[in-house]
Amino acid sequence: GFLFKRKGEGLFLLLIILGNLFYILFLNTVSLKLTAFGIPSYLVIALGIGYGMGYLLEKGRGINERYNRIRLGSKSLYEYVAPLLILVLPLLPLSKNYCENDRSRYYLAYDYGLNILKTLEKNAIFFSSGDIATFAIAYLNIVETKRPDVTIYHRSGNLYQDIYSFYTGRRLSGEEREKQRNRIEREMVSTTSRPVYYIRDVSEELPGYFLEPQGLVYRVRREGVKIRKGRNYWKDYRMRGMEDERVFKDYLTRRMVAEYYYRLGNYYFQRGDRKKAVEQYSKASRIGWEVKGRHYSLGQAYQRVGMIDMAILEYEKAIEFRPHFTSAYNNLGVCYAQKEQYQEAKREWEKALSINPGHEEAGKNLERLKNREQ
Repeated sequence: GFLFKRKGEGLFLLLIILGNLFYILFLNTVSLKLTAFGIPSYLVIALGIGYGMGYLLEKGRGINERYNRIRLGSKSLYEYVAPLLILVLPLLPLSKNYCENDRSRYYLAYDYGLNILKTLEKNAIFFSSGDIATFAIAYLNIVETKRPDVTIYHRSGNLYQDIYSFYTGRRLSGEEREKQRNRIEREMVSTTSRPVYYIRDVSEELPGYFLEPQGLVYRVRREGVKIRKGRNYWKDYRMRGMEDERVFKDYLTRRMVAEYYYRLGNYYFQRGDRKKAVEQYSKASRIGWEVKGRHYSLGQAYQRVGMIDMAILEYEKAIEFRPHFTSAYNNLGVCYAQKEQYQEAKREWEKALSINPGHEEAGKNLERLKNREQ
């Protein structure tokens, strides 16, 4: 009633509510856990709270005028209740959500980006992708002007210089964009004398090269190049608050920390320290329990260190999040075969092929199993 006495404000809020519903139901293809664009809605909710408080105060004033004889000393009851209401109502949501919004100890994204920049050699070229690393690095590089010697490209072409020309001329399909990006990056890698790094392993897209893990990034190397034992980047890294329970870690932060533990586990595995590798993989699994892709890579990691039962658990978690994850079914089958549980292995490979009949590895594995049974 209060809102619609003021038709302009009421109509505005109604349109906001309907717009949000339409966005959530029909337009938003990204999980709400990942959507970081809720600020306009929060502002509208704050306006709604303000209107609601105004309505209650207006009603209270009317009641006070009707029952003015209710007094406490020289003031009416309303004069005591109204300021209390104004104070208490904002404190209720503040107390409930304070921990999640307290950023006084939050340095994780900052430190993560700084660790990446520390790893890059002088005058490096760095190809970034994904939001977590990209925006942390962008802030440090653009706002704080750290590492001006490094040339940074975002592989979507959305940030920094668009060397891929994705947004000129006609709209490209996903496959066309990928081919164009791979061609341009191969040309750059093959012609530059500068060190080149990627945020993730893209070896399949760079024939004739391999990617050497260096801390949180991968350095491009020509095939056949001998790698000398490099420096331990991890001892120079810091991640303040990573294990501090007082620091709230939202989904994207958990994903970032899980990636950190996973990469550190790989480092220990490459050094032959199986115990420390497993310790880091376990941490990655715990904090990244809802990170879809992380369970698959952890399954591969546990498989490498021979912990087949743990690998099975991680692949099953990956499939729980992505029921049509054919590679997870295939690897799960391999794990069962390693345990000599061949019927279970056959079941998983058949599942992979039922989803994707052209899955080459699952087809070969199933064929080998049939030949073994003959």
